[in-house]
Amino acid sequence: MQSLFFVDRLSLHARTIFVLMVFPVVFLFPTTRTIAREAPPPTELTLEEAINRALRYNRQLRNSALDLSSNQIYLNEARDRFSVQFTPISSINYSSTDDEENDEEQVVWRVGGEVSKKFPNGIQIGVAPSVEIDDDAYGTGISCSLAMPLLRGFGRDTTLNTVLARKHSLATSSRRLHRSKINTVLETVQAVYTLIRAQYLVNLYADQLPPLKGHLHTARIREKAGIGRSMDGYRAELRLKKIEEQLNNAQRHAAEAADRLKDLLALPLDRPIEVEAPLQYTLINIKLNEAVQIALQHRLEITQGRADITEALRKEKVAKENTLPDLRLKLGYTRQGESEEFENFLLPDEDIWSLSLTSSTNWARFTEEAALANSRLAVNRSRLSLESSREKIIREVRTVLNTLNASKERIALRREQIHQATGKQRLAKIKFQYNEADNFDLLEAETQLEQARIDLMSDELRYITDRYRFRAAMGTLLALNTSREDSPEAP
Repeated sequence: MQSLFFVDRLSLHARTIFVLMVFPVVFLFPTTRTIAREAPPPTELTLEEAINRALRYNRQLRNSALDLSSNQIYLNEARDRFSVQFTPISSINYSSTDDEENDEEQVVWRVGGEVSKKFPNGIQIGVAPSVEIDDDAYGTGISCSLAMPLLRGFGRDTTLNTVLARKHSLATSSRRLHRSKINTVLETVQAVYTLIRAQYLVNLYADQLPPLKGHLHTARIREKAGIGRSMDGYRAELRLKKIEEQLNNAQRHAAEAADRLKDLLALPLDRPIEVEAPLQYTLINIKLNEAVQIALQHRLEITQGRADITEALRKEKVAKENTLPDLRLKLGYTRQGESEEFENFLLPDEDIWSLSLTSSTNWARFTEEAALANSRLAVNRSRLSLESSREKIIREVRTVLNTLNASKERIALRREQIHQATGKQRLAKIKFQYNEADNFDLLEAETQLEQARIDLMSDELRYITDRYRFRAAMGTLLALNTSREDSPEAP
């Protein structure tokens, strides 16, 4: 009895521990299910919506837009140098002499400013009023100056060198941003159709599982009934395992394609995404010479190459002018006055005229001559770069057009293969149903039909994406927009 009582107490203790362990799990289980139900809804996008979102929120494009804004700031800073400048002037001078004959101290206050402006031809003018106050008198004055370079530094090309160089950099950044947009569109199109292909394979393999399981079940029944072979069951089981493996791979590839697309669109990786894109297409019929002419007229590389040559020639001209001596003419006029009475210090009565001709030039000109030689090399380098860009564009157009023509032939071949594989599959299925053959021919025909459908789907999607590549190669995929309204922004 005592042992039974001990067993009952032990069982009661064990049940108490079990309840205490299970109760929190049961209590928290509805909360877990509630959290699972609150998963974010999938983001549904069409191809056009995906492209527009990529052009607006893509992180790489936003980074390129920041570079463009930085170049715009530098250009505005260079232009502001030619606006009216105001420079305030203030000083306090203290002096003292300590000797046996004279011991005095003096404090001079000076307040004023200078208004100046530099013109694009190199001429600079300035007006500087000032007021001075010391211990004994009050003084006032106004100075006018005109400085003009006579040889080096005179003219728009030299004076506006920084402005023109930064303007060229801004235009280059704008073309670079547009090229990044084109690449982003191509990557988005490729990612969308890659995801569609992966989802197609997932659905294809998933739809094959129930018929294969039924076929395996039929093969086992036929084997038990003595009208089938055991090899039929093994073949069906191997085919079933192969489809399951392909389904797992397709699901993994679909998840990777979805993550790649979400990264391009700046979407959270934990949010599901569903895309829809047109699968219809029209065949491209264009001659190579016509496509090359269109590409040479619209590609940004040609525009950039010509702009680089123009900029290199301008820099060569500036470098040639810098070999001239630095000779400057400065004309000045000052009207000033000094009075011990405060009421009269604003009436200057003294005129001072000045004329100076200055020059600071190293007659050897080693540095300037080297810069001129390098500028001429830069011109030749820019011309070679333009020729290389032309040849590269021609090769790119030819390659993409040949790829489209080859895809067109493969698509026709895949459709013929599907037609033949469908007939073979139907014949093998009839023979297997009437026990005139085993399932080897049936499984082989189904495998060939499946592969032909996958190949046709892949070739058609490749043809669609290559059409976008062909438009990009001709420079007609995306129009160049120089306004800042369509700049990428943060989501």
